[in-house]
Amino acid sequence: ERDQGDEPIYMKLDTHWSNRAIRIAAHLIAERIKRYPWFKEVCRSPIRYRTREVEVVRLGDIRGMLPEEERIKYPPMRLKAQQVLNPDGSPYRDDKSSPIVILGDSFCGVFHFEDCKHAGISAHIAKEIGMPVDLIMAYGSGPRIRKLFARRGKDAIRSKRLVIWMTAARDLYNYWAPWEIVPVP
Repeated sequence: ERDQGDEPIYMKLDTHWSNRAIRIAAHLIAERIKRYPWFKEVCRSPIRYRTREVEVVRLGDIRGMLPEEERIKYPPMRLKAQQVLNPDGSPYRDDKSSPIVILGDSFCGVFHFEDCKHAGISAHIAKEIGMPVDLIMAYGSGPRIRKLFARRGKDAIRSKRLVIWMTAARDLYNYWAPWEIVPVP
């Protein structure tokens, strides 16, 4: 996919996925989710989410890492994204009671909680599968996000049919803090 289309996989001045990459990843993940034998049981009445194209301005985290005098050389990015909307036109919202949970780092939050809002990976997975998902997200905390899930307790964990853990690959081999065992209640 990297060499296809006009929009790159990553934003020009940001280490996170572009709008196009989010939609590609959501489609691939949704296709896999739909193959689970239990999926038709939990999604009996699929929701027909819609999208609305929005344009936003983003400074970018790479630009933000530059010395102040260098930043002015790089104007903010103008980005387009597809917000996911409920059938009534209201913005998509993740649902803690969903049997599918996504544990994610900033790759799950940039288009969902910042800038364009409601256009992140969880919203697009929900659109693709026809039902809301649960998102537990923390910036810069790919490996540590597991603790937030464990803190929800035994009943919350048992209610999930699928856990999707999305984190930057660098966190698997170059994380700033030691990995710790997270006891599951």
